[in-house]
Amino acid sequence: MKIDSRAVRLYLLGDERAVSAVYSAYFGFLYHGAYGILRNAEEAKDCVQEAFVDSLRNRPAVASPSALLSYLYKSSCNKAINCLKKSKRITGEEEGISLDKAPYGEELLNKLEAILLPQEYDALTLRSMGHPYKDIASVLDTTPGGARALYHRALGKAKKALKKEDWM
Repeated sequence: MKIDSRAVRLYLLGDERAVSAVYSAYFGFLYHGAYGILRNAEEAKDCVQEAFVDSLRNRPAVASPSALLSYLYKSSCNKAINCLKKSKRITGEEEGISLDKAPYGEELLNKLEAILLPQEYDALTLRSMGHPYKDIASVLDTTPGGARALYHRALGKAKKALKKEDWM
């Protein structure tokens, strides 16, 4: 089912049919992202469901389907990362960077989030989970070439920061 701006408005108002339509249309994509982080089906489903509940509770200021999808994707991925942090399973490999010591995992994520622009961070995260540039572009509302550029810029910044901290 195609989601349009009207469906997004109705979704944010809590319209039952719109909520069902948006959930059905976006669940698979959001689940894939959360599962890519967690590698646990039940936890991934929980994170996606929590993201939907939070979006209905907090009513984000989004007007377009791509903005809602981006909001939900970021929210479900953040919930998955927090789930990893709570269970102490995070090592930094989720960002495509291998670390020797697990305690650096949370510090690394915080550092990357601090030095990268939000779109760069999202591009790096999505690409490290194996998403093609075409999918990243649709989430970030850019072209595949733009998504590729964001990813490579983020990767360069991340490597530079990690070398500076002597983590690589």
